[in-house]
Amino acid sequence: MHPAPQNARPVDHGSVPFDPVDPNADRAVEHFVDLRRSGLLRFAQLVRTRIDDTDAACLATCLRVVDDTREDWPALALHPYYTQWWARFSLAIRAGDTHAVSTLIPELARFLVIPLARHGGLGGVTLTLPPTGRELRFPGHRRHVVRPAPSGSDRVPVTVTGDDVEIGRGSAAVRVPVADLLDEEATGATGFLVSRARIPGTRIEVDSSDPWLDEYLVRESITKPSPGRSRDDVTPVAIDAPGLARLAGTLTGLSLVWPEMHRELLGYVRLVVPFSSEVRAAFSNVAWHGAVFLRPTLDDEVANVERLVHETSHLRLNLVMAHTPMHDHAPDDVLPSPFRAGPRPVTGLYHGAFVVTRAAIALDRMYQQGGHAAYAERVPILLAQVTAALVTLRRHARLTATGSALLDEVAEHLDALSDVYGIADAAEPRVYQEL
Repeated sequence: MHPAPQNARPVDHGSVPFDPVDPNADRAVEHFVDLRRSGLLRFAQLVRTRIDDTDAACLATCLRVVDDTREDWPALALHPYYTQWWARFSLAIRAGDTHAVSTLIPELARFLVIPLARHGGLGGVTLTLPPTGRELRFPGHRRHVVRPAPSGSDRVPVTVTGDDVEIGRGSAAVRVPVADLLDEEATGATGFLVSRARIPGTRIEVDSSDPWLDEYLVRESITKPSPGRSRDDVTPVAIDAPGLARLAGTLTGLSLVWPEMHRELLGYVRLVVPFSSEVRAAFSNVAWHGAVFLRPTLDDEVANVERLVHETSHLRLNLVMAHTPMHDHAPDDVLPSPFRAGPRPVTGLYHGAFVVTRAAIALDRMYQQGGHAAYAERVPILLAQVTAALVTLRRHARLTATGSALLDEVAEHLDALSDVYGIADAAEPRVYQEL
């Protein structure tokens, strides 16, 4: 047996590599981060004349903190909660929904409390956060504050004073040591601070308890049901300590057989959202860039590897396609899909060819390094899916030169793997199971 080629072809400066990329040297990341920053500034300029003085002052303070803590901006811009905030904010602006805009402006301030604390308060800057219950979360940071009482309908001022972060005013104020707030290595609860779970040995948070996630999963179940269903059953759940340890073990195994893919995963995945479902196993969403939604049936190591590599590869290709078109189709153009019943948008089918091939390579590498037979048994199913996708895309999609070149790499890996494992018959039911 032989593994898939390590470097199927030389990649010129203008092409998009199939192989994993170091996120710290990724031009697609740089472009995405710059796009988010310029978009924020552009939209801020648009709304200034449409919002009241209170919101205008809040937004101006946020922009000042963004500018004065610009080294923190890439991590913020790439975080799934910011991507979700941006999706909501841009939609509200385009819809002319001034109430939603007013609600979302102080939400932006929640992202900036941690950068403000890291930079010593920037001379007494006060951020104004939205009204909250007892919990006050700072998206992108796994430590949050639980206050003795909710804020009611009042917005919440936050200022860094000396060595403390002061949250609220007067008798309702809570003071939290900056060092304790910033200490992401801390576990459990300390004073007013609580730490959420993460995959051991990584900075990847594991959580489904944020209210925004709960809203999204309800909406996902209603608006995107699986074939044959009027509504899905996606429900947030927690992952226990043994489950977290199994995820850590999966990443350790991947690091040994495909270190470049492991590095890409650690660079792009910021949040794993566990959910329960009888019909969904894993998914990602462009409006939650950096998040992997995962059903925690974690005793299946083959599925763990496949799903994590599959979803990470979606994140990578989303970044690329934010500035490099792979095809010339409208978002609602569809083609027959081998990945699920019915037609699928061209972008989704293109993504499928890319991410499923990467997942097959990961399973091959696990098997080649002594993994059990289940790894090898799964590969032909994935190769059948990729084969069907390539046929459909080559026949019916209008591909750009870059998009065609990337599929050439997919085809090279497909050929190398099929020489080893063969390709499942297209009539095999598992070829059409949703991943």
